[in-house]
Amino acid sequence: LAFSQAVALRAPWTADHAALKASISNIEARGSTSLHDALYAALTIRDIVVSRPLVLVFSDGDDTASWLPGQSIVETARRIWG
Repeated sequence: LAFSQAVALRAPWTADHAALKASISNIEARGSTSLHDALYAALTIRDIVVSRPLVLVFSDGDDTASWLPGQSIVETARRIWG
């Protein structure tokens, strides 16, 4: 996922390292930051798996554009992964 004022799925789930590298290399830092919305998407847009997900976030940490409050992300993570 990439995010600024909007969240976008840049590459499907894949083990293809070249495809992932290509999608990451085209990301540009610009615009507002929807950090909470991106975290929610990362937690909920996934294949059904038995194990817990690992979410790595690269951001300036300043959410300026999300619809969702930070507490809702914590609640979602607890609900999904207990």
